[in-house]
Amino acid sequence: MNIDAVIDSALAPIADRVSGFIFSYITIGSVKVEFLVALLISAALFFTFRTGFIGIWGFKHAIKLITNKYKHASTSDYQRKKKGELSSFQALSATISASAGIGNVAGSAAAVSIGGPGVIFWMIVAGFFSMALKFSEVLLGVKFRHSNPDGTVSGGPMYYIPIAFKGGIWSNWQNSEKFGLVLAKIYAVCAVFAMIGGWNLFQINAMTAQFTEVTGGNNSIFADNGWILGTIVALITWFTVIGGVKAIGKFTSKVTPIMCSLYVTSAFLVCILNIGHLPHTIALIVREAFSPQAMTGGAFACLLWGFRRAMFANESGLGT
Repeated sequence: MNIDAVIDSALAPIADRVSGFIFSYITIGSVKVEFLVALLISAALFFTFRTGFIGIWGFKHAIKLITNKYKHASTSDYQRKKKGELSSFQALSATISASAGIGNVAGSAAAVSIGGPGVIFWMIVAGFFSMALKFSEVLLGVKFRHSNPDGTVSGGPMYYIPIAFKGGIWSNWQNSEKFGLVLAKIYAVCAVFAMIGGWNLFQINAMTAQFTEVTGGNNSIFADNGWILGTIVALITWFTVIGGVKAIGKFTSKVTPIMCSLYVTSAFLVCILNIGHLPHTIALIVREAFSPQAMTGGAFACLLWGFRRAMFANESGLGT
């Protein structure tokens, strides 16, 4: 038994138990509805309406921020008390670098293969609504971040979850603050395992499959030896992240634009080379979104798959 098989046999039972617990579901008709997905959809809809469709009216402001063209009026009393370690563009590039390939390439292909072309329509819809959810969690992370003695900045749900349980509707509950601290610690631990299993392992698995295919398939050096490529990528990653979040921001701000440009250019090239099929493809996507033939459960099941992939692509609801 090779190393890949040993690792898989050891981790597979653990992964199955954890995923079975996290993705608990109820069956509506013939469709499995995970509680986690339903919660994310509800949150995305709530914050979209609560922020007045921030994805529309805030788009121009976002462009100004990442291009460093936004300046606070000198007549205002606003003073920036906490300065982050990354610029707006570096923070954006770091986020996109982690989610663009895994969510928009590998994830989308997997979703279409299961739910059919109609999933693409619902992914677009889900992406629109999840912008407000992403904005809200990032806003909270920035507002309640902590400045450390060494000059670094820490933030995220583990910092603002305890604050949510102080006062307000929880004022009559004696142990509310302790409960908030427990939830914050649980989130921090889950985030670590999510980054390892949900992102890193998924990414290296997709990368290994592609490298194996283009280097000879079953005759490739990476066939049954995926650990070789994993070790190479781990070393490259180590040299990148060892410098901290500033080093990551500097690296991704240079690499991510190139990666996204190649991705978008390739997508447009595919569309241009198949321009004759484009009208039929768009019509098929819209038609299959409401009456899918590729899966049981109808449009509702197709909608759920679209939201699953979209949330995974832009990390909405993760607090990252």
